[in-house]
Amino acid sequence: MRRHSLGALVAAGLLAGGLSTGASAADLGGNCCADLEERIAELEATTARKGNRKVSLTISGWVAEQVVWWDDGVESNAYITGTGTTLASHFKLTGQATIAPGYQAGYVIHVETQTADPFAVNANNDDATLNPSVSLLQSYWFINSDRMGKLSVGQLSHASDNTAILVDGSGSLVPANWLMIEGAGFGLRVSSIGISGLGSINLGGLQTGIGWGAGVGHCQHISAGIAADCNGVPLNAVRYDSPTFGGFSVSASWGEDDFWDVAARYAGEFN
Repeated sequence: MRRHSLGALVAAGLLAGGLSTGASAADLGGNCCADLEERIAELEATTARKGNRKVSLTISGWVAEQVVWWDDGVESNAYITGTGTTLASHFKLTGQATIAPGYQAGYVIHVETQTADPFAVNANNDDATLNPSVSLLQSYWFINSDRMGKLSVGQLSHASDNTAILVDGSGSLVPANWLMIEGAGFGLRVSSIGISGLGSINLGGLQTGIGWGAGVGHCQHISAGIAADCNGVPLNAVRYDSPTFGGFSVSASWGEDDFWDVAARYAGEFN
């Protein structure tokens, strides 16, 4: 009974306070809160949240961890690693607003986090990393036209990046890529001679450079990685993507140190 009585007393107090506030507002005139309500409406109109009339904000990403087993003929083990930069666990913020009929402007902020890096781990190190545990992978703004295409400026993915991956409907190209994307830090075991460095073998003090990440099965440069993803690390660049015509689209990018590339893509279905 004591609990119910206290609740009734509080409710009565709130009601009295509400009536008092209403009376004070009435005494000040009917337009006392018009400016405040107008300001609140302006803030609501400019707040970036999903479903907003002017700006849309999309949050996306994934968590990627894997179990890797290896055997070099002398040793074997199982590691738990990430999937490497550009494919690692991450979240992405994409904001977009319509600035005119058929025209949109927006931005992308892509933050990734890495644990053990599959590019760097080897027989001697199961927790190696090549990049900071949390890093900014992409940050750029863009203007898009439904008729003329999309122009992007900032730290972004190149035109030829993921050329085959993004149109692969099976979703198997990333783990089945013929390039040595994972295990690049392992060296080729010669009898029981020790391994040193990232994929190099020490033969009596001579670094041979023979390893999975030092030329064996690894592209090293986009020109050697035909139909593969050899150019996946974003850099500061300007990129253009055309609209899609009959399944075909063209992309081109130019970046610092006179880097440039052009890519053509086709996606379609056949009966």
